[in-house]
Amino acid sequence: ASARRAALTAIVDTEDGKEGYKALQGAYPKNDVEDAERFNVEIVKAIGALHPDAAIDALVETFRKAEQHDLSAEAVTALGNYHKSKQRERILEDIYKAGKIMIPSQSSSKQASPESRARWGVLGPAIGKALDTLTGDTVGDATEWFKKIGDAKVVKSLFKD
Repeated sequence: ASARRAALTAIVDTEDGKEGYKALQGAYPKNDVEDAERFNVEIVKAIGALHPDAAIDALVETFRKAEQHDLSAEAVTALGNYHKSKQRERILEDIYKAGKIMIPSQSSSKQASPESRARWGVLGPAIGKALDTLTGDTVGDATEWFKKIGDAKVVKSLFKD
């Protein structure tokens, strides 16, 4: 396991997103994988550090569909690292669209399942932090972010640069 971690570190240290992603693509985790060692989370974290544009779709998909909460949270955290990407507005919209439907129901007639509350407990803070990193703003809270994005006339105006 330590050899795998050393290899990941070496790939990230190259700071070459395109080549690094090529090297890691074969190891990219499936959304329904159960990984007790959490190495899949480290792979996604490494891709986030390299932030190659080629990985955006895979990261959005993992954020939306990964069964492992921490894998989904790491994917959205990785998406936050795309601050300098030309696709950052699309990324923000993808996080918004997928994230707002993850909020557990608050109505008295329909209580959220313990599973959806547990998932939101992990993802909510990760979404808030990722959107802060992506935009350069400091809203912090995912629900507040969703309100701000929903109210924004122009997505571009949400970025601080």
